[in-house]
Amino acid sequence: MKPIKNSERGQIVVLLVLVVIGLLGFTALAIDGSMIFSDRRFTQSVADSASLAGGNIIKDTIISARVNDIDFYCPLTSDVTTLGGDILDAIADGFNTALDRADEYYPQLPDITVTSADMTFDAGIYRVSALTVDGNDFYVSCDEDDESLTVYVQLTSQTDTAFMHLISNQVARNTVEAETRIIAQQSLTGGNTINGTGNGLNNTL
Repeated sequence: MKPIKNSERGQIVVLLVLVVIGLLGFTALAIDGSMIFSDRRFTQSVADSASLAGGNIIKDTIISARVNDIDFYCPLTSDVTTLGGDILDAIADGFNTALDRADEYYPQLPDITVTSADMTFDAGIYRVSALTVDGNDFYVSCDEDDESLTVYVQLTSQTDTAFMHLISNQVARNTVEAETRIIAQQSLTGGNTINGTGNGLNNTL
């Protein structure tokens, strides 16, 4: 029998430790990865829901005001005409409804009620500065050529990982986007179209 050299003693223990560390690393990666992916899916569903809710209320408000494709335009926030005021009210309603829906799951979002006085209009986009914060964003774009308004929602969430924070100071974040486009009521057909798009989402209501 070949004698075991002293220098070879304990090698299996070292290998076993390395294997165990590797297995723990893969396990930690799988757990944290699944948590991040699950959080992303949830955040995406909230963004989709908020965007679609905002689009629905804009559609309802525009229908109530009898705004059709012939009358539709993108009013300045200082517009005092009846039609311009109706469109601005619809946009403000869209902001508030989208924000309320997202706030159900992310209460850290600003607690405000948007009016047309809070909005700015530049390059076809209505914004509320208080809603663009911490990686979150809400705005409504207006396209006179398509006679449409688009509700845009961006949400950023932070995932509390099980292991990643032990080896890195970097925070795991997910940023998702969703859009819902509302086409003005067609004067000949009398219908509205709502297109909702998120990461992988494409719905028509």
